[in-house]
Amino acid sequence: MFLADTSFIVSPFAKTPKRRTWAQNFFKQHHERLWTTAAAFTEVSHLIGDCKIVAKIIGDYRFALDVEEEKSALAALLEKYAPEMDFADATLVRASELFPSFKIITDDSHFNWYRRNRDEKLPVIWIPE
Repeated sequence: MFLADTSFIVSPFAKTPKRRTWAQNFFKQHHERLWTTAAAFTEVSHLIGDCKIVAKIIGDYRFALDVEEEKSALAALLEKYAPEMDFADATLVRASELFPSFKIITDDSHFNWYRRNRDEKLPVIWIPE
């Protein structure tokens, strides 16, 4: 299973052909195993800026986190990694703690030094540049 960061979800629409092709191929191979968080998808919606496209792709992802239940854990992550971590990143790190077999797909270098469960390196699949 995979946790898609904003950067992956928007990659099929990238201007760079290499990135777009890589993301489209990855999506074709793994589309039934893609998860994200509502916070990351909110960023996607903003970046894409077209509600019709967002409506078409929302069904391609499962959502991995109940923010109401995870507020204290999210707050702890945000405090620990302030000011670099944003809310969407915190939700992905927390989801990774809850689903440790999931790999995060991203190009965000912050995921190199974020840790889950205090000291465990995150499993990441890096989007090629």
